[in-house]
Amino acid sequence: MAATMPGINTTLLDTFSALDVSRDAFGDRVVIVARTGTGAAPVGPDTNYDNHVGEAKHYTNLADVATIHGTGSELYEAFYHAQYAGCTDIWLCPISGTAAADRSADLIAAYESLYAVRPSIIVPYGRGAQIDIDADGVITRTVPQFGASPQFTDGAYAESAYGYLEDLADACADLSNTERICIGIMGFEALDAITSAGLITAIGTEDSPGTALTALPDVDTFVVPGNGKYVNVILGEVETAGMGPWAWRRGLTTSFYRSNAALNYAGLICRTAIPDAPTNKVVNGISNVAFRLSRNQTLACISKNVVTLNINNGITRVDDSPSYAEFGSDYQRLSTVRIMAVVDDMVRRVGNTFIGRGMRLETRNSFITALSSGFENLMSAGILLEADFRVRFDGPTYTAYVDALVVPAWELRRIEFTVRVTFQGINSNTTS
Repeated sequence: MAATMPGINTTLLDTFSALDVSRDAFGDRVVIVARTGTGAAPVGPDTNYDNHVGEAKHYTNLADVATIHGTGSELYEAFYHAQYAGCTDIWLCPISGTAAADRSADLIAAYESLYAVRPSIIVPYGRGAQIDIDADGVITRTVPQFGASPQFTDGAYAESAYGYLEDLADACADLSNTERICIGIMGFEALDAITSAGLITAIGTEDSPGTALTALPDVDTFVVPGNGKYVNVILGEVETAGMGPWAWRRGLTTSFYRSNAALNYAGLICRTAIPDAPTNKVVNGISNVAFRLSRNQTLACISKNVVTLNINNGITRVDDSPSYAEFGSDYQRLSTVRIMAVVDDMVRRVGNTFIGRGMRLETRNSFITALSSGFENLMSAGILLEADFRVRFDGPTYTAYVDALVVPAWELRRIEFTVRVTFQGINSNTTS
């Protein structure tokens, strides 16, 4: 990450629509987009599952989810999983339960419906970021096809080269520009060969990533540059105690029911305070991890901006927490993305109190003083290390431009140390 950050430019206009007056700081509202039930109608006053498609609602207990969406639905499994993972403010946005439905189009339509909900995290349940890989490393997914998946950009549809992940990134970017910061989380398609040879083929090494990693979309080719920072990709087939059989089981005859860890990671983010990062934090709701990665395999994942998990003494932690931003971006760390969201929110909230007031000298001085106090509070809280700003006023257009240069709190990723051992009575020193 660079030592300094790009400037934040916030335009304050003397109109209601120029500034979102209800903008919140980064919160923990998790919206899960998944299939509703199919087959028999649910028990209750509503006898049609599809009446709820595209309508995000807040749920607090599993019984309500079962009544409306059925115990065999993805939404039922997702809610169960989210609670175990530590998510608290859980919203479910159903898409069609019909197997033949166009999943990409359904997901995009669901994203469009979330403006009123103002999510901070979106998880497309059960979707994988990369093209499906079989045991021989062959790409087998046919939907979405390259160049055939509709992409969400500024409320319109366009052609996307990579489907699910880019669609999610564009939706989160659009939601972040009009509401509070929104982060999307996606896991991998389940790996068919959970063996040493299979993992070597799928993951590879840092210098030579395997088939599963090379099948990930190249963020540099995203239609909208920079949107990759709004999504996180996690590799981790995890098992959650008590869950029923579902798609990720992949036909195995064992009783272990797996997920791609996207919701576990979402729960961790909800519990991680700014400016801390999920790196090295304990992940909730996991009874086992399907495979362990070697150091070279972990480095291979990190080189492709993939979040990985490790388990030690029965405790599962996050190895590293990169965003999916392009190489060289200042926003390659999730912690940086969240910190900058707080800074942007502070500037907007301060500006909101001055909208509609005349641009007199005392008003301008008060505005600058309020901004200065806001930046000082962020530095006192340890969210920023340094901050500097200037305000440019344009009288004819009743506009104030805030240019800020800030240094977010550094994320401690590695400790280098020397151990000096002195043996009493023996003239011997060891340094490591």
